[in-house]
Amino acid sequence: MVNRRLLDASDGGGREVDSILRVVRCFEDNDIYHVGGKVNPTSDLDFINLKLIFCDLDQICKILERLTKCKARGFTMEIEKLKLSEMSSK
Repeated sequence: MVNRRLLDASDGGGREVDSILRVVRCFEDNDIYHVGGKVNPTSDLDFINLKLIFCDLDQICKILERLTKCKARGFTMEIEKLKLSEMSSK
Protein backbone atom coordinates (compact mmCIF):
# COMPACT_ATOMS: atom_id res chain seq x y z
CA MET A 1 0.00 0.00 0.00
CA VAL A 2 1.33 3.45 -0.80
CA ASN A 3 -0.23 5.26 2.14
CA ARG A 4 0.48 3.59 5.44
CA ARG A 5 -0.85 4.46 8.83
CA LEU A 6 2.06 3.99 11.20
CA LEU A 7 1.71 3.72 14.90
CA ASP A 8 3.89 6.14 16.80
CA ALA A 9 5.69 4.26 19.56
CA SER A 10 5.99 7.34 21.76
CA ASP A 11 2.31 8.11 22.26
CA GLY A 12 0.32 5.29 20.61
CA GLY A 13 -1.00 7.68 17.97
CA GLY A 14 -0.50 7.35 14.26
CA ARG A 15 0.07 9.26 11.08
CA GLU A 16 -0.20 8.66 7.37
CA VAL A 17 2.91 8.78 5.23
CA ASP A 18 3.70 8.52 1.53
CA SER A 19 7.06 6.81 1.91
CA ILE A 20 9.00 4.89 4.51
CA LEU A 21 12.73 4.93 5.15
CA ARG A 22 14.04 2.22 7.45
CA VAL A 23 17.19 3.20 9.33
CA VAL A 24 18.82 0.93 11.88
CA ARG A 25 21.94 1.28 13.93
CA CYS A 26 24.90 -0.99 13.15
CA PHE A 27 27.40 0.32 15.70
CA GLU A 28 27.97 0.06 19.45
CA ASP A 29 27.81 3.23 21.56
CA ASN A 30 27.15 3.08 25.30
CA ASP A 31 25.88 6.68 25.26
CA ILE A 32 22.99 5.79 22.93
CA TYR A 33 20.18 3.74 24.45
CA HIS A 34 18.73 0.82 22.49
CA VAL A 35 15.27 -0.51 23.38
CA GLY A 36 16.36 -4.14 23.00
CA GLY A 37 19.44 -3.62 25.16
CA LYS A 38 21.81 -4.66 22.36
CA VAL A 39 22.54 -3.64 18.79
CA ASN A 40 21.09 -6.14 16.32
CA PRO A 41 20.25 -4.57 12.93
CA THR A 42 18.70 -7.77 11.56
CA SER A 43 16.33 -8.05 14.50
CA ASP A 44 15.52 -4.34 14.29
CA LEU A 45 14.61 -4.65 10.58
CA ASP A 46 12.49 -7.71 11.32
CA PHE A 47 10.63 -5.75 14.01
CA ILE A 48 10.04 -2.78 11.69
CA ASN A 49 8.82 -5.04 8.87
CA LEU A 50 6.48 -6.90 11.23
CA LYS A 51 5.04 -3.62 12.47
CA LEU A 52 4.40 -2.53 8.86
CA ILE A 53 2.72 -5.85 8.09
CA PHE A 54 0.39 -5.41 11.06
CA CYS A 55 -0.45 -1.88 9.89
CA ASP A 56 -1.30 -3.23 6.43
CA LEU A 57 -3.47 -5.97 7.96
CA ASP A 58 -5.29 -3.38 10.05
CA GLN A 59 -6.07 -1.33 6.93
CA ILE A 60 -7.27 -4.43 5.06
CA CYS A 61 -9.55 -5.40 7.96
CA LYS A 62 -11.09 -1.92 8.00
CA ILE A 63 -11.74 -2.04 4.26
CA LEU A 64 -13.32 -5.50 4.56
CA GLU A 65 -15.56 -4.31 7.42
CA ARG A 66 -16.80 -1.39 5.31
CA LEU A 67 -17.42 -3.65 2.32
CA THR A 68 -19.28 -6.18 4.48
CA LYS A 69 -21.51 -3.45 5.96
CA CYS A 70 -22.27 -2.07 2.51
CA LYS A 71 -23.07 -5.49 1.13
CA ALA A 72 -25.34 -6.30 4.09
CA ARG A 73 -27.30 -3.11 3.40
CA GLY A 74 -27.51 -3.84 -0.31
CA PHE A 75 -25.39 -0.89 -1.38
CA THR A 76 -23.69 -2.49 -4.35
CA MET A 77 -22.90 0.89 -5.89
CA GLU A 78 -21.20 1.97 -2.66
CA ILE A 79 -19.09 -1.19 -2.76
CA GLU A 80 -17.93 -0.37 -6.28
CA LYS A 81 -17.06 3.20 -5.20
CA LEU A 82 -15.04 1.87 -2.26
CA LYS A 83 -13.18 -0.53 -4.51
CA LEU A 84 -12.38 2.21 -7.00
CA SER A 85 -11.27 4.70 -4.34
CA GLU A 86 -9.01 2.12 -2.69
CA MET A 87 -7.48 1.18 -6.04
CA SER A 88 -6.84 4.79 -6.98
CA SER A 89 -5.04 5.49 -3.70
CA LYS A 90 -2.44 2.79 -4.42
